[in-house]
Amino acid sequence: MCHSLAQNGPQDMSITFSSLEAREADVVAQGQSVRYPAMRLDVWVTLSALADESHQQRHWGKDVAGDDDYDSLAEHLACLYDECEILPRPDRAVGSVLRASEVPAMRVLGRQLGALILELGDAPDIAYLEHPRWYEVLSAAEGALRAMEA
Repeated sequence: MCHSLAQNGPQDMSITFSSLEAREADVVAQGQSVRYPAMRLDVWVTLSALADESHQQRHWGKDVAGDDDYDSLAEHLACLYDECEILPRPDRAVGSVLRASEVPAMRVLGRQLGALILELGDAPDIAYLEHPRWYEVLSAAEGALRAMEA
């Protein structure tokens, strides 16, 4: 999380947060009802990336010199399927990472994403982004993100 810090003197210090950071803080606060709020935040970050086509076009699969923040579809799939174990069975994550109200939206995402993974496998990110059904994944990720933020 990046914060901007302004110091106008030893006693006048303020910290400002971007709207994205404020939303992250909300997700962490909502995560107090789950056993692993840090993993919940990881899922939220992944859903934010999956729902943002412009972010994907700019960052996924691009190793920018001097930038140690490599981002790719594979990283986000690892979060959902391996690290946080949200997909393919989101109901198993209720109480640990998810709330029960979020499961239906995660199932929709799992169906859309799973179908493309079966079809494209280890194809490069660009193959996913250019697939005619990628829009369905974007839409499902937006729905899952809204469910987490509700």
